[in-house]
Parts: sequence; structure tokens; C-alpha cells
Amino acid sequence: MQKLLLALALAPAAALVAPTGGVARTALAGSKEDLVALQDSIPGPPGFYDPLGLSDMSFALGMEGNSNGGVGQDATIGWLRHAEIK
Repeated sequence: MQKLLLALALAPAAALVAPTGGVARTALAGSKEDLVALQDSIPGPPGFYDPLGLSDMSFALGMEGNSNGGVGQDATIGWLRHAEIK
């Protein structure tokens, strides 16, 4: 009987413990070649579709590197992918 009471008393404490397990990670493409390869690997319309040419641009994102015209194509693609996920 005492074991049962002890088990019932400690049961709510188990609900406050965070579950352990692996953390899911997603690798985002960092270059235009990675985006083209990703598009070719998934089902759907064939070909890479970028009508505005955003993957070829180098944005000035308010970070270092703006004096030379932007932060680079890889950083621009990363910024656009991050904005798309939000």
C-alpha cells in the first residue's frame, strides 16, 4: 500500500520532466546550385523557377560587407530562405 501511495505521489513529478530525444535538424541550401539540385530531387514541375532572379542577387542586409555591394549570393539565399520559413 505504501508503494502505491509513493508511486501516486511521484507521478505528477514525471510530467514536469522534459522528454529526451534527438533534435530534428534541417539543412538549408546555401547556394544556387543547391537550390537547383533540391528542385530537381523533389516531385513536381521540372526546372528551377526564379522569375525575379533573387538567387543571383547580393543584398545589403545591414551586416558587414555592405561597402562592396552586398554580403554575397550565399548569404542572400540564406536570408531569403529564413524569411520564407517565418
